Amino acid sequence: MFHLNVEAGYGSQLVVSRLPSKGGNLILSFLMGLGSYCLTNTDEQVVPDEYFKQFHTCIGQPVCEIFKPIMDCIWSDANEIGGTYLEDEYEWYAKRNSDPTYRISENEFQQIIIDGSKCWQSIDAVIVNVKDLIDVFKISRLVDKDGFYTSEDLLLYFEALQDTLTIFKHANYEVVRLNFI
Repeated sequence: MFHLNVEAGYGSQLVVSRLPSKGGNLILSFLMGLGSYCLTNTDEQVVPDEYFKQFHTCIGQPVCEIFKPIMDCIWSDANEIGGTYLEDEYEWYAKRNSDPTYRISENEFQQIIIDGSKCWQSIDAVIVNVKDLIDVFKISRLVDKDGFYTSEDLLLYFEALQDTLTIFKHANYEVVRLNFI
C-alpha cells in the first residue's frame, strides 16, 4: 500500500498533506501506467496499453508532453530515509535511525536528497494537469483498466488531490511534489 504525501514548499517551508492509501495507490498506478505508456509509445516493437491508447485518443493531444509536469513531480525514496530531510541533515537522520543495519551511508543519503530535489515542479503546471485529468474522467467513456482504474475512483482521488493543491496554491506555495511512501 502506498500513501501519497502531497508536499509543497521546500526546506523549512515544507508542508505535507496525506491522501488516503487507496487514493495513493490509484493515483500512483494510473501515473505509472501513463509513464509506462509514454516509454513504450516511442518503441514500435511494443504494443501500447489499450487503456492509455484510449486515454490518448480522449485527450486528442500528445499526452506525454502535456502531462510531463505531473509525471516529473513523482517522488519516492522507497522509505529509505523515513522522513523529509535537507542535504546537510545526515547527522539528524543517523540519530533517528540508530541501528546501523538499516542506516544508509552519507553518500546514499545525499543522493536521495539530490534526486528528490529534482522532482519539485510548478504548482500551477501540476494543477493544470490534475484539472485536465479530472475533465477527461468526467466526460470520457474510458473502459476500466482490468477493474483497477475506474473513472469514478480516479475522479474522486484526483479531485482530492486538486483540492489539496488548490489549498497550497492559496497559501502561496509555488512548487510541489508527489511523494509516494
